[in-house]
Order: sequence, then C-alpha cells, then structure tokens
Amino acid sequence: MPPRSTHDYPAGKPLPILLSEVAFGVFALFWVFGSLSWWRIAIFGIVLIALLLVRGELLYRYERLGRAVRRPTQKIIFRNGMPVPLRVMRYAVFVPMIAVFAFGMAPLATARIGIIASILTLLVMALAYVGLQACYVKVGKAEEIDIQVVKE
Repeated sequence: MPPRSTHDYPAGKPLPILLSEVAFGVFALFWVFGSLSWWRIAIFGIVLIALLLVRGELLYRYERLGRAVRRPTQKIIFRNGMPVPLRVMRYAVFVPMIAVFAFGMAPLATARIGIIASILTLLVMALAYVGLQACYVKVGKAEEIDIQVVKE
C-alpha cells in the first residue's frame, strides 16, 4: 500500500477498499512472519499481488463513479538547480548497494551483519534525504508544486 493516502473519499472510504487494505496488511504479516517454507511464501506473495490488483480495480471504478477523488501528486522544484548535499546523497546510495553485493560473497556470519547494516544505512539515508528536502522547502530554496495526474 502507498505510504500516504492517494485519494479522498467525499462520502467516506468504501467498505470494499477498506477490507482490501486490511486483508493486505494481514497477508503481509503472514508473509513475513508466517512460514519459512518457500511454497507458502509464494502463495502469500501471489495473494498480495492479487489484492493489489483488486484494490487498483476498485479505485478505478470508484474514481469513475465519483466516490474517490485522486489527490494531486507533489513535486519539489529547486530554482537554482539541485543543491550539492542532495546530489551527494543520491550518488552515495550506491555505496551501501555495492556493499550488499560484496557481503553476498562473504561467509554467512559476516554477511548477515553486513547486509543488515547496509539496509539500515539505506533507510537512514532515505529519511535524511526526505528531511533535507523538507528543510529546503521550509527555508524557501525549493518549492513544492502539485501535479495533476490524468488517468484514462
């Protein structure tokens, strides 16, 4: 599911969409914590994909009926070009990614710690990037504009 709400519902969120989101969360938890056998994980993965497709079809139908209104997508624009710290962070993402591949060739005990550390590093870098963008918008060096997405 998207990290933020992509639609407004003037008459309240329809029950089928709510149920699909709850079912997605339950099956995602089962997929992560449920079983270690590969065929059960595959079945849960297929069910998750099916739930995403059903939710997409429901949203499409509710948009056509007017019960769901798409929110505009936002984009951040820098007037004087992208600042150097953000450019550095974009290129720095490749360092932990390369480290993950390098740890893939290491012994298991070392690899597990290294891969987890690399993934956590990527997460921290993503949060720092979003925070830095928000700071540039707040200070006025960047502006946030709405982009209307047309889906037919």
